Amino acid sequence: MGYKRVNANLLFNSGFRFTKRTDHAESRLCFGGFLDLTGTEMGSRTNPNQFRATLQFGYQHDFHTLVNDKFIGSNSIRWILVASKPVTKTITPFLLGGVLTTWNDANSFGIDKIRLGGGIVFHMTKHSRLRSQYIWEEARFMTPQKRTNILWLRYEMILGN
Repeated sequence: MGYKRVNANLLFNSGFRFTKRTDHAESRLCFGGFLDLTGTEMGSRTNPNQFRATLQFGYQHDFHTLVNDKFIGSNSIRWILVASKPVTKTITPFLLGGVLTTWNDANSFGIDKIRLGGGIVFHMTKHSRLRSQYIWEEARFMTPQKRTNILWLRYEMILGN
């Protein structure tokens, strides 16, 4: 996943991901952005007490997702609200909540997932960070209803200034 800063409060991102899980496999291409709702400069670590609310938005296309032994393509729009408050210049804990709406090759549309979670971002350098997070997810539409616990560790690069 890569990021490009547009201005002090807006960051665009794009990425590719391959996932292989016990219930499905998928390849995903995504485009999106992060809009800082608190008016503070994104990426600024000068004030360790600065509260931040960020709206993440994005589009993703899943290529040939294998669900129940069938390959389908799907498109999603996701909206996630993240609240964070740095505790030091390098460590920022956060909480998140959001929804994912999906439509697929069968022309079905609906709210596919509801997510709640939190985690910690470790700012390694000015242009890189490591994110560890937990997400509780409830699937409602594309796959049979289920609840999932997701743990992930992700390395992120910010391209440009």
